[in-house]
Amino acid sequence: MARAIAREPEFGLFSVVAYQSQRELIFFEQNRATQIDFPALGEALADVRGGTVDIETLQDKESSRRFLLELLEQNLIHGESDPDAIIFLGPKLVFDRSAKTAVISPLEITSSPIFYLIYNRNPRVYPWRDAISSGLSNQVIDEFNIAEAKDFGEALGSILARLEASETLTAVEQETTTP
Repeated sequence: MARAIAREPEFGLFSVVAYQSQRELIFFEQNRATQIDFPALGEALADVRGGTVDIETLQDKESSRRFLLELLEQNLIHGESDPDAIIFLGPKLVFDRSAKTAVISPLEITSSPIFYLIYNRNPRVYPWRDAISSGLSNQVIDEFNIAEAKDFGEALGSILARLEASETLTAVEQETTTP
């Protein structure tokens, strides 16, 4: 899915944050590049050890919530140059223990549209909201459940249509506010 998004000509610059939620680890970051560096992402992914968690992390009942909140704050808080869109892409994020809703004030968050493409091969197994959906519950976010390739195609089409509509709206607003 990331490769298909990277090939889309509508997207010009990419910032990528790849993380492993169980170990609460960001293992790859790339900021404002014209292409996603897939070879570097692959190398970083190869270095990630799965199936292990620090004992301190297991003992801290709030660590998952704090990690998610920090991740959201670092990437969603309004900055000097907000991105045109933010796309979360990955499997449904379910913590072993209940993570309370991570609340980010709507006044602090970027005004960029937020999309969440949730890869969930069998949506009936866990139909409830996941940690990211809950963490962004007070934000406007478009969620897409991706179980098959056609779901991804429909989601990408919806994202592009929304971005195109918002660009048109922005251009119209600029024309009407120009003296």
